[in-house]
Amino acid sequence: MLKRFLVLGILLFISACDSPEASEGPLLTRYVMTFDEYLNTLSVITIYHEPGFDVSAFQTEVEAFLDEANQIYSAYSPGTEMYEVNLRADQGPTPISEELMIAIRESLYYAELSEGLFDPTILPLVELWGIDGSSWFEGGVIPPQSEIDAALALIDYTQVILDETNQTVEYLIEGMRFDLGGYSKGFIAYELREMILDAGINHAMIN
Repeated sequence: MLKRFLVLGILLFISACDSPEASEGPLLTRYVMTFDEYLNTLSVITIYHEPGFDVSAFQTEVEAFLDEANQIYSAYSPGTEMYEVNLRADQGPTPISEELMIAIRESLYYAELSEGLFDPTILPLVELWGIDGSSWFEGGVIPPQSEIDAALALIDYTQVILDETNQTVEYLIEGMRFDLGGYSKGFIAYELREMILDAGINHAMIN
């Protein structure tokens, strides 16, 4: 008798799991948004939402945010704040926005925490190797050791003076340049997550 009840219970469980009533949930539509003009990288946001979601308005909001972030943090686009600061900060204290000040402060914190294993002043070496250029994808040429050594001499996070009171930054080595890529992309991904949640989206992936 006990075996019969156990078998009956298992069959009822399987039947319930397999029934349309038990498996049906809200129908979600997949939306994919691709952005390739910001922060020198490709960003893809995939969301799943009920049909009728105004993805166009949300995409416009995300694009405006990425454009604003690019104007502050990108070290590779002429006219952006980080690019312009890199041109002047080795000549003396250079005024910066609050957003850039926070990013530089946090980057220097992680540089110190890692004892220089993460060093945001690495831009001269990145440019020498062409990591963000076509040679990275097509197969470039290893730079001569003399050029590598010359670039390494420009990399030292301890030679950056951040004055938070006056909101300025200064590089003590001529030719030094800051690269916020290792910090800003993570920060921006977190901000995008908050935007997604604020929009009422519960299923998404940021790449």
